[in-house]
Amino acid sequence: MRDDTHFSLRHGFVTEDASNVAQLFWATFENKLGLIMKPEDKALNYLTEVANPNHAICAFAANGELIGVAG
Repeated sequence: MRDDTHFSLRHGFVTEDASNVAQLFWATFENKLGLIMKPEDKALNYLTEVANPNHAICAFAANGELIGVAG
């Protein structure tokens, strides 16, 4: 069980988190973008490629897990 009560906000993310950023984005916007971006695996690959850490503010749990992104 993760503890989301203690988290930190950071500008950007490391390359290894790009797929997690894409998954969070897709989970949020699939209903709006699914019609033009499906199938899901292709959408996630694309979103992983274009995720730009310079345009993101990320929330990380105390254990370092990415739990949210804006940008």
